Formats: sequence, structure tokens, C-alpha cells
Amino acid sequence: MDDKDVVRLEDRIEALGRESQLRLELAMSRIDAKFETIVQSLAALQNELTGQRVALNEQGVSFRAALDEQGVSLRAALDEQSISLRAALDEQRVSQRVALDEHRVSQRAALDELRGSVRGLYALVAGAWITIIVAVVGSALGATALWGGGFQAGQAERGLVAPQNAK
Repeated sequence: MDDKDVVRLEDRIEALGRESQLRLELAMSRIDAKFETIVQSLAALQNELTGQRVALNEQGVSFRAALDEQGVSLRAALDEQSISLRAALDEQRVSQRVALDEHRVSQRAALDELRGSVRGLYALVAGAWITIIVAVVGSALGATALWGGGFQAGQAERGLVAPQNAK
């Protein structure tokens, strides 16, 4: 090979090397542009996410405040309702106690009246028994007096009566 061929081949290798270098630089600049676009998109996305986070935090704070306010109002309403229910229950208990006391008093009065009636009935029954006993004793004494005195005298005067069937 001649020097000329060698030089020409070396020039050609250098030209190919430059061309390859230019192609590589072009590809690298395209890749850098794409990376830059990706980085910008990521930065925009991060800014957007940060804004959304801030908005969500603000919403969360306002939501918590609204929930706390509702909780306080619900507690107050429940406390008022509990107080009114307790008052109604206390009133009902008092009225039931009064009604029960009135019922007890009326039951005691009825029981006392019944006891008086039973005592009167006992007195009546005792009087009737005494009357019956006196009547029985009086009858027995009267019968004994009749039997002992007059019946014996009447038998002696009559004589014996024979039975009629004897033939």
C-alpha cells in the first residue's frame, strides 16, 4: 500500500470518526432534550402535586373544623335531650309515686273497712251461735222438765194398751 492510500484511508477513517462523533453528539443532544423535557414535566408535576397537597391540607383543616363544630353542636343537642329526658323521667317517677301512695291509702281504707265488716260479721255469727246454744239448752231443759214430770204422770193414768194384732 502506498502512502497515498494510507493517507486516504486515514482521512476516510477520520471523516468516519467525525461523522460518528457528530451522530453521537446529535443523539446525545436529542437525549438531553428529552431528559430536559422529562425533568421539566416532573418539576411541573411536583409543583402541581405540592399545590394539590396544600389544597388537600386546607380542605382537611376546614373539614376537621366543620366536624368539630358539628360534634360540639351534636353534643349540645344530646345534652339538652338528655336533660329533658331526665326531667321527664323524674316527673313521671314523682307522679307514679304519688299515684302509688294514693292507691296504698285507698287500699288501706278499703282493708280497714273490710276488717270492720268482718268484725261485725264475727259479732253477728257469735250472737247467732249464742242464740242457738241458748235455744238448744232451753229446749233440752224444757223437754227434760216435761218428760220428767208430766209425761210420767200421764202414763200412769192411762193404763197399758195391748197391741191389736194379738189373737
